[in-house]
Amino acid sequence: MWFIPPWVVATMHVDLAAFYPNLGNNANNASYLFFIEYYMPKGVLGLVLAAMIAATISPMTTALNRNAGIFVRNVYQSVINPNATEIQQMRVGKLSTLANGVVSVLAALLFASIKEYSFFDLMMLFGALLQMPLAIPSLLSMVIIKTPDWSAWATLLVGLLVSCFMQFGFDIHWLQPWFGNTPFTHREQVDLTVVAMLFAQIVFTGGFFMCTSLFYSPLQGQRKKEVEGLINNLNSPINKEEEASIDRRQGIYLGRLSQILGSAIIVVGLAFESGLDMLTFIVIGGLILLAGTHLYRSGVKPIPMVIPN
Repeated sequence: MWFIPPWVVATMHVDLAAFYPNLGNNANNASYLFFIEYYMPKGVLGLVLAAMIAATISPMTTALNRNAGIFVRNVYQSVINPNATEIQQMRVGKLSTLANGVVSVLAALLFASIKEYSFFDLMMLFGALLQMPLAIPSLLSMVIIKTPDWSAWATLLVGLLVSCFMQFGFDIHWLQPWFGNTPFTHREQVDLTVVAMLFAQIVFTGGFFMCTSLFYSPLQGQRKKEVEGLINNLNSPINKEEEASIDRRQGIYLGRLSQILGSAIIVVGLAFESGLDMLTFIVIGGLILLAGTHLYRSGVKPIPMVIPN
């Protein structure tokens, strides 16, 4: 859904700079506004903005809480204060959330000051430079278990070195002979840089992790029991006794709110629109109403899960 407006505007070859000259080189960021203004029924702009803000805030709050939980459980309680009370953990969690928020704001200001890349390009580069070195050993360690204990950290360091080289030493123009020495546009340079970074991470970082298996030696003692327990847990399905209890009131509350919102959108479409515009409101409201009904039913009466034998 996020990519449909830019795709439509790009397919129609719309000159956004002519419609929004005040944005200058950032006119491409107005693709959502143009799509809503010229292709969607009147009155949808506020609904779309509310949905975009909600979709942005939801993972943001989840990330802040997750990062605070990671710091409290894995750093503060495990290393700094193993005997911390719940009040102390809550206090440290609040401070950690505040610190994460400040860092996020500073990072946003830093990204906004970079004029060469759009926000989307920055997120793609961030994923290729930092997230890939973290993701590769995390994923491969679940597949290739017979590696030395130092393989994950060593692979992370190799991945960071690969990222540094691709960012500061690699020149995208080295690839021009593969494309008939045709000069690259700015868009092509950014896309090829991301692709080259991902390729380098997969080949060199992933290859290094797999090569560490050559240095594997059979485990002994307590470490052997820990790894065998990990393998046993990975191969064992979760039983009902291990499942955490679920507070189903969230489904009831969210379901009711979604039902009210969906019904209100349908009423607005029937009262103020006609023809295709009215149908659009009815479809959007109907989907929200259907989702709300499902959430409410799952809260009132849990949906049984069928586990195959």
